[in-house]
Amino acid sequence: NNNFVGNSHCTEKNEERDILMDLFDKTNGLFWSNKDGWGMQGVPICTWDGVVCEDGNDDPNHGVVALKLENFQLDGDVPSSIYKLPMLKELNFRYNYDVTMTFEGIEQAENLEV
Repeated sequence: NNNFVGNSHCTEKNEERDILMDLFDKTNGLFWSNKDGWGMQGVPICTWDGVVCEDGNDDPNHGVVALKLENFQLDGDVPSSIYKLPMLKELNFRYNYDVTMTFEGIEQAENLEV
């Protein structure tokens, strides 16, 4: 008898979307130079500009492995919540001159490559 009900990734999917939206909101996302898909209802996170998901991933709302936001004109403080993306391996915020990074909580990003 299986006592498990529902989708095992449900919470993670919503959490990944919430984390990405936290980044968007705290870095003035409405004014980014590239923001297609970001925050749009019904648009899978894996199709958002700069979001890269795991190869072979069959779920377009789960599995963020990289944020490639080079020269997106981010402005503000990158929230430490991004380190909670469970599969995150790469962050690229190059050429965003008005953005501040914190390393607080970076230990949560167990797959992040330096």
